[in-house]
Amino acid sequence: MQHNAIERLLRTDLLAGVPENLLRALDPPPQLISIRTGDTLIEQGRQGDAFYLLVHGRLRAFVAGKDGMSRRVGDVLPGEGVGEMSLLTNDLTAATVRATHDCELVRFSRESYKQLMESSPAAALQVARMVIKRLRKGLSEQRRTLPYRVIAILPRDDRIDVIRFAEMLRGQLANFAPAIICAAREATAHESEGEVALYLADHESTEWTQFCLRQADLVLVVSAVNGDSGLNEAEKTLLARMDPDLAPRCDLVLLHPEQWRLPCDTRRWLQARTPREHHHVRAWLDDDFARLARLLTGNAVNVVLGGGGARGFAQIGVLKALREAGVPIDRICGTSMGSTIGGVYAVGHSLDDVARISHEIWVKGRPLSDYTFPALAIIRGRRLHNMIKNALRGWDVEDTPIPFFCVSVNLTTADLVLHDRGSLWEGVRASISIPGIGPPLFRNGHMLVDGGILNNLPVDLARERHEGSLIAIDVSRQSAMQVPEDIDQVPSGWRVLWRRLNPFRQSLDVPRIFEILVRAATLSSNRLSKRAKEMADVLFVPPIEQFAIFGFDAMPEIVEIGYAYAVERLRGDLDDRIARHIDPAWRSAATIPTGEGHLPAGIGEDMRDPA
Repeated sequence: MQHNAIERLLRTDLLAGVPENLLRALDPPPQLISIRTGDTLIEQGRQGDAFYLLVHGRLRAFVAGKDGMSRRVGDVLPGEGVGEMSLLTNDLTAATVRATHDCELVRFSRESYKQLMESSPAAALQVARMVIKRLRKGLSEQRRTLPYRVIAILPRDDRIDVIRFAEMLRGQLANFAPAIICAAREATAHESEGEVALYLADHESTEWTQFCLRQADLVLVVSAVNGDSGLNEAEKTLLARMDPDLAPRCDLVLLHPEQWRLPCDTRRWLQARTPREHHHVRAWLDDDFARLARLLTGNAVNVVLGGGGARGFAQIGVLKALREAGVPIDRICGTSMGSTIGGVYAVGHSLDDVARISHEIWVKGRPLSDYTFPALAIIRGRRLHNMIKNALRGWDVEDTPIPFFCVSVNLTTADLVLHDRGSLWEGVRASISIPGIGPPLFRNGHMLVDGGILNNLPVDLARERHEGSLIAIDVSRQSAMQVPEDIDQVPSGWRVLWRRLNPFRQSLDVPRIFEILVRAATLSSNRLSKRAKEMADVLFVPPIEQFAIFGFDAMPEIVEIGYAYAVERLRGDLDDRIARHIDPAWRSAATIPTGEGHLPAGIGEDMRDPA
């Protein structure tokens, strides 16, 4: 046992540089021990008696508060140690540590740990670095290239070609780390530093399936999109019985034919289970498996769109530049105009289609000319309501191939509402309802309005919910709202209207009611969004403040400005996690565009002559 323990220690980074003869001279010698999933290694509040170095498996640390509630504070991965703090300080243990997998560890008694620290400066330095890193960042905040080293693939039934699925996923995971496939009955726990193991479980509740789930950091339940949405036997008897504190993350993958089968009533699967995330993947397309690999390894590109009225069209240009450069869009979210653009893109439309639909709604549809008696709002809102509904009819948010959410504000409860489930068109419709200009969306006795009131650029929500890099597009920058110095009294509305209609008199240069309402509604949100913008890895701020917030007829010019600005930014210095996606040939060939050329044919002409 001592011989095996020394062999394990010599292969670890933590004790690299420690002479073998020194390790063999420790008395009592280090011991190689094993514990099963669910076992407790260390209990909070006890006198520490050992230091443990994890060889394989995974441990999870919990801290009990004064209220007796236990909260997870982080995980311990192979190559890391636990228990040293109590030995160094002689205090009681600060956390309970339990095994989330079957684990193999090397145990140092208090005496042998003291000998090691005193006789090996290299070992003492490495342990000190580990402690400092843990104290500085906290276990839960340590960023890791591979958050999941062991992935169990659990097919919903025997119709799933689990071997081909695993091979496709392995091919895309190779962009981030080597991956191996462990097929049925290869019942040896496999875990190697910097490598991902894919365990192919049975769809039935077999011993092999139980072994796979016990080793997994992540379980992918894979089902055909047109299959049975109920739980299979393995899900019922194995996953459902796991201790929720120790259970692996569980995601759902819905496998589509080569052509999307959408909308697909995803809610049927989500009613039966509660996955952390669900993924729509076409069989057997490389792009979809590449997106899945990025999502699973924490390398996804998340895009956040903001509100800004007509200025929001610049986001179409930025998105077009990103895609042309080779930057993927793995998740997308937004507020107000950003929710409209993001929602239409998330259902699988091309950016040309996004531009056409935006043109139909905001330019041809002229939703702000739908005036009514202003008892509830200036415009009746029925025209905009119907156009949003027609564009996204039949879709639930959970059906979108690109994961999406948007935000609105509940005036009834004064809360921010995050729409990541339910009707897509209703979420988008609520997110673009500026109070006073358009009517709220009434649902279940509540009034939902524009999310820009509380969060006009939901970078903070995206950062809380999603791993990976984050791109934000801010179109809220506005020119100063001023009036001429010679106006010292509030002019009547009739006077303002007459001066605008009279061709022989100069119009009064005062803001219009729409602009005042929007500025008042979003002022607080825009002030608070400064901190949120700092959370973005890359922030795009197109220079479009000169355009009126309701100047929808300027769509071609606004899109082109957004595109040209984004091309210039993408050719400059960027966060490495974004820059690595850019096609070198595109970057070297890209030139700043002039004129119109990044909208579908005919749209620019239609907008220059609305008649």
